[in-house]
Amino acid sequence: MGQTLTQIILYTLKLLQHMSIPTFEKMLKSRLHVGHLASKWNPNFKPFVLTKRNERHVINLEKTQECLLDAAKVMQKIVQQGGKILFVGTKRQARTSIIEAAKALEALYITERWLGGTLTNFGTIYKSIKKLSKIDELEDDPSYKNLTKKEQSTLKGKKAKLEINLAGIREIKRPPQALFIVDIKKEITAVREAKSLGIPIIGIVDSNSDPEMVDYPIPANDDSKASIQLILEYLTQAVRPSLDIWKQAKHGLEDEETKPEIKTSAQKETPKVVAQKTVTPSEEGKATTTQKETPKVAAQQPVTPSKEGKATTTQKETPKVVAQKTAAPSEEGKATTTQKEMPKVAAQQPATPNEKVKTTTEKDISTKNK
Repeated sequence: MGQTLTQIILYTLKLLQHMSIPTFEKMLKSRLHVGHLASKWNPNFKPFVLTKRNERHVINLEKTQECLLDAAKVMQKIVQQGGKILFVGTKRQARTSIIEAAKALEALYITERWLGGTLTNFGTIYKSIKKLSKIDELEDDPSYKNLTKKEQSTLKGKKAKLEINLAGIREIKRPPQALFIVDIKKEITAVREAKSLGIPIIGIVDSNSDPEMVDYPIPANDDSKASIQLILEYLTQAVRPSLDIWKQAKHGLEDEETKPEIKTSAQKETPKVVAQKTVTPSEEGKATTTQKETPKVAAQQPVTPSKEGKATTTQKETPKVVAQKTAAPSEEGKATTTQKEMPKVAAQQPATPNEKVKTTTEKDISTKNK
């Protein structure tokens, strides 16, 4: 069943990729095919060039479709495993479309300025994110009202500066698993940092930039707002189902983790049920009682004479198991007494006639001697 489900999911994802892929008409309207001047081109971009018109290179749109499919597959794999993708585009034409795509895929984004060391010096960036979260906590705290106006204004100024550069990466806790970059020539610092750390790069590459700098290039016009929006819309439609699959798998694992907790709680409650059992007679003349009630029953039994002036008494300081046993009448003429109670019982027994004669003779002999 598991293999069949995965096959169905992969098949549906392939269908979504091919169904939602932009057609040539849409690409031409969005001016994806328009490149830079031939004098400013990069020779490594030659495989993606179709022709040359009015001293400008025309991009081969068939290659762009193939590269879009490859980029969508890579992003789907990353998102299915719970990875994060960082969208980078500081151009005005790319800001709004990047923010919309990142929010739709619950990803990270940078649209204002790439801070040097965002990936290579991640520790300092994470500290500044913590500062921003602390300022938010102070604003929610009632003691914030007690601060002076100057202190409040300084905190607001710090918060505004931090939010400009860190608004899209506030939830980052580790380096991302992939980067999506618009105009790799402008964002060269981000490309270098990602390459130094071995992070895969997906980027929109124009005719003036080197596609070998990127792991998964998408040859297209990176100066047109419509072309950037069309590419990002396709990628969000193709990758969004894989994000939903990861969420469902995550909730399924959380439900399985909660099940053993219920079992353990049931096991803890079992001894309470056993302690509430009532006393039931098991054999003739013998009753099974709980450990707490046994000493009380033993203390209430009176001392009864068994044979010819010999009394049977129970032990006061014996263990609980011995206290539960009743005196059996099978042992004829024998009584069970403790070491402490033996002298007391001997003192209470009446004197026999032989002992009385001995005492009287001893008294007579003593009077005669006097």
